Amino acid sequence: MNLNLKDITILIPTYKRNNFLFKNLRFWENYKINIIILDGGKKQVDKKKFKYFKNNIKYLFIKNSSFERRLFVGSQNVKTSFCVLLGDDELHVPSALQKSINFLRENSDFGCCIGRCVGFKSTSKYLSLWPEKSIQSKHFVDQNKSLLRMNYHIKNYTPSTLYAVHTIQSFKFATKIFKNLQFDSPYIQETIFELLSSAYSKCKVLPYLSWYRSFENEPIIDNNSKRLYFLSDWFSKEKNIKIIKILKKNLLKIILSLKENKKEEIEHKIEEILNYRISKDRQNKKEAKLRYKLHNDNFIHNIIKKIKIYFKFVLINYNFGNFCFFIDKKKYNYNKLRESKIKFRVHDLSFINSYLLENNDIKNR
Repeated sequence: MNLNLKDITILIPTYKRNNFLFKNLRFWENYKINIIILDGGKKQVDKKKFKYFKNNIKYLFIKNSSFERRLFVGSQNVKTSFCVLLGDDELHVPSALQKSINFLRENSDFGCCIGRCVGFKSTSKYLSLWPEKSIQSKHFVDQNKSLLRMNYHIKNYTPSTLYAVHTIQSFKFATKIFKNLQFDSPYIQETIFELLSSAYSKCKVLPYLSWYRSFENEPIIDNNSKRLYFLSDWFSKEKNIKIIKILKKNLLKIILSLKENKKEEIEHKIEEILNYRISKDRQNKKEAKLRYKLHNDNFIHNIIKKIKIYFKFVLINYNFGNFCFFIDKKKYNYNKLRESKIKFRVHDLSFINSYLLENNDIKNR
């Protein structure tokens, strides 16, 4: 498809995963789009490798840098009116990006919007798809005041702005705090970005399928993993007391710049919603850590994996149940996506299948 997306820039943070990065770049060759690569690894990629691509690609090497640091650097290098963040192993449907741009142009009181999310994972024989973040279908951050939007978004939390299409003004507002502040918990990074995005403007989750989120790569899961450094743990650490004060002071200053509320009102609301988020995080932490522990128990994990594979075989073979599986480009089951109120065409589902086949990620199909 010759879709012209010259008004948007894709920001791709990457870290020692060149194979996924270049596969992603090859896909976008079919579209006219701007791309900024934010490499936080230890070794720089040879820039000559990018000259063979037709798109406008800018490679930025920020050695051993944090995710949030790269977000800030990226925000300062975008020259287009819109931008969107994309994992190096994930995809946005190109036509959905255009729909998001059109929505933002037609609704100037919105700073960002995103379509619905579908997770995918392929094996040698089949591709699994499932709805991700189903709560997004009922999530409306459309209140007229910044503190009301923050309050609603964080107390009814679902990540819906970090990987959204943003106006450049919205993205810069949400990332300016990362110029001088960095955190060692991904949950803090995400929460701060989402909080500031909702403070800046209205945000909307549109019903159409947009974001394909990859589950093909197992996360690093061990007792020292930052994935286990939960938000509630981070706020309770004595060593973080100083940076927490700095964080709150910076949040106050940034939100105060919107000139909607008094200082005392903003301070009170920041305390309230952060305390609420911490409380909810504590409730979820035990369940999450149990999942990680189970994953590390190889014997139990392997048994469960074999059971799941067997049931997937039955479901796929007879093409039924509330799941979405592909066996080939024509045979699929998408009941679960319909149930989650995700709008899509058959072409949208075949899209990810074709992408993986083209890059030889699914063999013997």
